[in-house]
Amino acid sequence: MSGGEEERVVADLDQENLRNWTMNSSGIYFLDYEEEERDGKPLLVVKRYGFGLERVERVAGLGCVRALNTGCTVSPDGRWLVYERRGRIDAQIRLIAHYR
Repeated sequence: MSGGEEERVVADLDQENLRNWTMNSSGIYFLDYEEEERDGKPLLVVKRYGFGLERVERVAGLGCVRALNTGCTVSPDGRWLVYERRGRIDAQIRLIAHYR
């Protein structure tokens, strides 16, 4: 196998999703945001840069607004993608009386 000059195939990935990409024999899969919004926040979608198509296409909507930037993986046949979804993050501060 011989290579050539490197070239950008996916432009302008969102900073929150820089690690949320993977590849298999058919293309590069990545998480991105789309224009549709929920509660004023853009929704996550799976997109794929197809090696044979040489363009980016939308594969699926995820129905959530955030994913953790920990990476993702796709099955060899491209039918399954695993990613870590960011849920509700909160903390509670409590006052405990007479604590020693």
